[in-house]
Amino acid sequence: MNRRHFVRRLAGSTLCVGAAPFAGLLAGKLAEPLAGEDLVGYVERTAGAWDPWLYARLVGAANEFKEGDESLGLAAESAEQRRVARELLLHTKLRVVDERPILDDALLRTLRGSLDERARAATAD
Repeated sequence: MNRRHFVRRLAGSTLCVGAAPFAGLLAGKLAEPLAGEDLVGYVERTAGAWDPWLYARLVGAANEFKEGDESLGLAAESAEQRRVARELLLHTKLRVVDERPILDDALLRTLRGSLDERARAATAD
């Protein structure tokens, strides 16, 4: 069994409970972003309300292809999806990303606690 098949099997098991909600969220063509629209505005406009799974999927789609992202349903399915996700990310302020973390766990809280608050405030916008 190769690595791709192993990870796909793992993603379908109880060990990766969080993977299932991502599947198919970006199937097909994404709506074009409005001029200057950020990730949060796009998610709320296209989903009709805040959708954390779509938000996570768009952030994942902005990355270069990785097999691990694909197995979790986070990879862009096309260059066009990647372009839209990157355009949205380009217009998203760091403050907005910080306010809506994809994961909120002990590691994130520890890392946030170690940040210089003045530097964080200076780069938020």
